[in-house]
Amino acid sequence: MKKIVSGITLSLLLIGMLTLTPSIKAHYRTITVDGNSIDWSGIPPIIIDPEEFGNRIDIREVYVANNDSSVFFRVDFAGALSVPFQQKIKIYIQDIYMALFKLGTDEILKVLLPPGTPIPIEFSGNTVEFGVPLSLLGNPTAIDFYVESYGFDPVTGDLLGWDYAPDTGTVHYTMQMPVPLSATVDIDPDTLNLRSRGKWITAYIELPSGYNVADINVSTIMLNNTIPAELMPTAIGDYDNDTVPDLMVKFDRQAVIDLILANCRFINRFGTTTLTIAGYLNDGTPFQGSDTIKIIMPMPRHERLIEFY
Repeated sequence: MKKIVSGITLSLLLIGMLTLTPSIKAHYRTITVDGNSIDWSGIPPIIIDPEEFGNRIDIREVYVANNDSSVFFRVDFAGALSVPFQQKIKIYIQDIYMALFKLGTDEILKVLLPPGTPIPIEFSGNTVEFGVPLSLLGNPTAIDFYVESYGFDPVTGDLLGWDYAPDTGTVHYTMQMPVPLSATVDIDPDTLNLRSRGKWITAYIELPSGYNVADINVSTIMLNNTIPAELMPTAIGDYDNDTVPDLMVKFDRQAVIDLILANCRFINRFGTTTLTIAGYLNDGTPFQGSDTIKIIMPMPRHERLIEFY
């Protein structure tokens, strides 16, 4: 096996979307696939492969992280990756081969998986990183994988050497899906007349200590997983004067009323219902909070609200 190679093929094998039995610590993180390893700060490698050749064919470390929608991989080599050379990343899912990309002398060709869906892949220095949408893998709760690296003569195509990691077989990675941050939610009005003709329902959202409401992605906020928050108006203030900043968002009042009417049974014109606000911070961290409000339904007095579900 030679120490200097002119071509590399990197293969990633994902075998069978197994479900439980975690064997390594999972890390929830949204990675910007740009070839810069700073996003991986604080995440240790899940594979550390002994140095064998000291060149770019030699796999040294492999990192894995995931968020709600993608699983991210970073592979570090002992030597710097530089052009001209060729590199391929392959994924085998239940023995089905899918090429992710081919790096040539002057371009990165991003092969699609499946056709029509781009996979973000970048390289820099001795690092290759890429992300795979979980939906393309069948939304697994875990994956088994290993990494292979092959070097070829760019002229003859002869195999010059190879490396694979880990030496002991596959690695089992179980996805980490974090528990949402517990947000404090105050919905205004406290009492909602279902015949009112106002324009908005207002919600004030506070996050736990250490988190900033300015980091909330308003476009992700939903009421009862059904009604999106209006993108405008929004405001950051301290509505309840408790010295904890809150984010004000608004929801279409008629949409909220229609939701309540569609999901309630009434046997009195007065009752209560609990509304839940959920969303994500800009880094993908989820949050959720609820508030119970009174409702007035213009119905005969012998009827009252049984439940909201």
